[in-house]
Amino acid sequence: MSDSRDAEARLFLLDGRVLYLGSIGINTDLHAHHAVQLAIALLGRMRLRTDPTKDWAVCEAAVVASNQRHQLEADCEVLALFYFDPQSVEAARLIGPPSSRMQRGLTIVEPPQDAIWRSMLLDCLSGPPDAQKAVRAWRAVLDDLGAEPHATEQLDPRVTQALEILAELSDPRISTADLASRVGLSPSRFSHVFREHVGLPLRRYLVWRRLQDAVLLLAEQRTLTEVAHAAGFADSAHFSRAFRRMFGVPPSSVVKYSRIVQARGVRIW
Repeated sequence: MSDSRDAEARLFLLDGRVLYLGSIGINTDLHAHHAVQLAIALLGRMRLRTDPTKDWAVCEAAVVASNQRHQLEADCEVLALFYFDPQSVEAARLIGPPSSRMQRGLTIVEPPQDAIWRSMLLDCLSGPPDAQKAVRAWRAVLDDLGAEPHATEQLDPRVTQALEILAELSDPRISTADLASRVGLSPSRFSHVFREHVGLPLRRYLVWRRLQDAVLLLAEQRTLTEVAHAAGFADSAHFSRAFRRMFGVPPSSVVKYSRIVQARGVRIW
């Protein structure tokens, strides 16, 4: 590994997953997002909490469940944040099926000190951005911290169908009634089933989808106003508020301090 690292943070967009690597401290607001998050402090520690009235948990690594409100303060030289879908391979291996206790709240993880992925993650901050290095580091982390793949509880097939429909839409804005009719449910029944299996209402899930689209657009070096309009937000202020509620930081800080790397044609699995 190189002896020096670039000062900038890097945000890797990897086959529907996100890896943030930053050499600057991060202090977030209390926030929640649909993604499951694995946070790892390299060369230091971090603090997390799920309630502003409770004590901080000081740790080196933690898994934050989907839709769990949390706040993070990093006192480390490099922070690695992995974001992945609750129905992904990573979720199955790191936190188990929906009935698992790790599907709820905040779980502290104690990673081995001699793990090879430590140097692999740090190396991702050296030299030109390399998505392949990020993918290899991602796999190494999961192989070390995750369990072997196992059978997971299945989503309701109508929810699976709805998610597939949403994934195929170029514009993720769609009404509850329209989506419900496509999967053969009444709007009220669909709303109940969708929230039960996905963990949040359709409207908030659609905001999450639009924010994912916005991050991809930020990688194209567009202005915040251009990104906001292209992703379906009323204006840059609306986009910034939604982004901050989901990630705890404004999008302007991501643009200012991070180089966004979109990996094209690179698959994790």
